[in-house]
Amino acid sequence: MVEFLHIAKMDKLVEFYQKNKMLDLNKPIMTRSGYPFRLYANDGGGKFPLHGAYQYDGWNHHSWTIDGKFSGMNGKIPNRLDLINVPDEHAVWINWYPDHEDVYKTQDEAECNRDIDFVTCTKVAIYAPTEEQDEE
Repeated sequence: MVEFLHIAKMDKLVEFYQKNKMLDLNKPIMTRSGYPFRLYANDGGGKFPLHGAYQYDGWNHHSWTIDGKFSGMNGKIPNRLDLINVPDEHAVWINWYPDHEDVYKTQDEAECNRDIDFVTCTKVAIYAPTEEQDEE
């Protein structure tokens, strides 16, 4: 049985993910604007216990709140230097036809379900956006 991607259900999953997501220090981290990040310490104490550096024209050291808010804006206003986890990539494969398209979870499924008027197959990467990315 082929499972198709249902956009409405995907939107609800993303919304749930955004509301319940915290910065996971055990996963890769970057700034909201996409700069690489290095975590030096997570026990700095005070309002900004995360100490690290982001890479932009060299490494720039700063501190952040425990949930990744940038100290330069007192942690209250969303900022391009807020920390987020690197989004997980998920992919779907789309079989394109002259008058429609079919979406599959795996490349094998897409290859096994091609019709005679098949045009091409495209892999589409889907990143679940974080709340911080949506505010840009």
